Amino acid sequence: VVLYALARARGAPLRSHGSWRGAGCLLLYAISFAVAYRSLEAGTGALILFACVQFTMMGVAWRNGERLRRRTLVGFLLATGGLVCLLWPDSTAPDPLGALLMALAGASWGAYSLLGRGAEAPLRITAGNFWRAAPLALALWTLALWTEHAQSPAAWSATGLGLALASGGLTSGLGYALWYRALRHLRVSSAAIAQLSVPAIAMLGGVWLLDEAL
Repeated sequence: VVLYALARARGAPLRSHGSWRGAGCLLLYAISFAVAYRSLEAGTGALILFACVQFTMMGVAWRNGERLRRRTLVGFLLATGGLVCLLWPDSTAPDPLGALLMALAGASWGAYSLLGRGAEAPLRITAGNFWRAAPLALALWTLALWTEHAQSPAAWSATGLGLALASGGLTSGLGYALWYRALRHLRVSSAAIAQLSVPAIAMLGGVWLLDEAL
């Protein structure tokens, strides 16, 4: 809704912007992300997510002939090592299904980011992608609510609804539009590396807001 209002203020129909490929990547990312976080801690999920984003974007950059700088390569290897240590089978390893779903979310977000590179109208393209993905997302959401309600009635709260609205309208809607705009000025490898700040931020947020162990 936020993106629709902003895009309409620019006077362009959403049908003419975005793509079904972009909408598909966005929807797959959102579903995998949401289900994976039911069994993962905030920092753990973010590390898996953005390491896989990096693998996807760096792999495409390498395939397209983009040479990796030494510092970029070192950062990539450090991220890979961190992910291997995190997922190594032992008593502290995250839930396997949750980790797999988050890896799928990371690959989907990486693909979505790559589709947005070079976008001339990032706000309208992002709004168009959301417009295409929204009907199926609403259908899946309704099915999930109906299935879970059959097992136990859903609990709603004003705080939960407020946080969900902020997540959708601000951190997702506006955040995606800003990310598409930033991508126009970044190399693929630089864009992938820049996102590695997110796991650290998410981990600190998990400790501060969710009482997770550091």
